[in-house]
Amino acid sequence: MADILIVDDEPIFRLGLREFLHQKQLHKVIGEAGTGEEAITLAERLRPDVVIIDSCLSGTNGIEATVRILKHNPDIKVIALSRFETEQEIMDMLRAGSKGLIFKLGSASEILTALEKVMDDEEFYSKEAVQIIINRFAKGNPEVKNLLRLPGFSERETDIIRLICMQKTAKEIGQELFISEKTVDFHRQKIIEKMNVRNIIGLVLYAIKNNLINISELEIKTS
Repeated sequence: MADILIVDDEPIFRLGLREFLHQKQLHKVIGEAGTGEEAITLAERLRPDVVIIDSCLSGTNGIEATVRILKHNPDIKVIALSRFETEQEIMDMLRAGSKGLIFKLGSASEILTALEKVMDDEEFYSKEAVQIIINRFAKGNPEVKNLLRLPGFSERETDIIRLICMQKTAKEIGQELFISEKTVDFHRQKIIEKMNVRNIIGLVLYAIKNNLINISELEIKTS
């Protein structure tokens, strides 16, 4: 069970999200904030496991608040739940350190999936967010170009890279390659280290840039 801080400038939305999480009885909402400054103060005082925050807040927006929260509390997981009016908001939230990106118009089940993933030290990005990130990378945007030369990958690692890019879970990859989930996790960590990237998004971008997978092969899923 995760202790959660909800940050949104719409009281009705905060209420709805709090009630949704309460009904599922999987996580505990320990605080709410309506501004970025309140979020920073509460995160420092309450030390939640997860902060669910809207990127578009008046005054100190969710992006700046995320940077400041993680500067003092790097173990907190941040999930951005927003309308994302511009593509740049998504890229800025990624750079700020968000582990999850969900569109407010998406499925409520995505919130539970995101919470499960980030609590397992993974990332979760909705299919809309993933598509935007991939499209921006394909257009050659400078913020996603800082990747190193391609190191050597074994046949097994290449298979795992391809399946990760298709958003297969560790269980699904293990079943397809006849290996255990722990072995998949081991290979995934080694691949990330070889690529010198920070997370799964970095892995996907690296794979596309270095022609390890074609964009047309990607199977975009919500969970």
